[in-house]
Amino acid sequence: MTAKPAPIARFDGAAVWSKLGPAQRATIGIIALELVIANKTACTTDRSEPIRHRAAAAAGALLVGELDRAVSDAVAGKADFSCDPVPSLVGDICQKCGCTELDACEGGCSWLSPGRCSACAGRHTGRARQARALP
Repeated sequence: MTAKPAPIARFDGAAVWSKLGPAQRATIGIIALELVIANKTACTTDRSEPIRHRAAAAAGALLVGELDRAVSDAVAGKADFSCDPVPSLVGDICQKCGCTELDACEGGCSWLSPGRCSACAGRHTGRARQARALP
């Protein structure tokens, strides 16, 4: 008999966010907004606008580090990171292969039960999920 794998630890961003103070939320929110705009600018400008493209790319690189520091400082003691949790945003995760709602098995699969996809059970039932990119 095969031992059942341990459940995958999850990170509930909404629950942790609700525990943050107004200043922490403001800092993280401002950095996140700046990062999204920097990434959009870097992706939509082309090499014909090298100054804007370069500045936006540099801002994006800087802001990723800033966001990591701000979030790490803010959530210290509010969540357990010793187990490398997976964000809850991805939904269910197959306990055998690791597929998710956002990343189905090659050829598609469906959920047989929480934590178990049809591809790992060796059959397809229900509506197949197709692999798709993150929103």
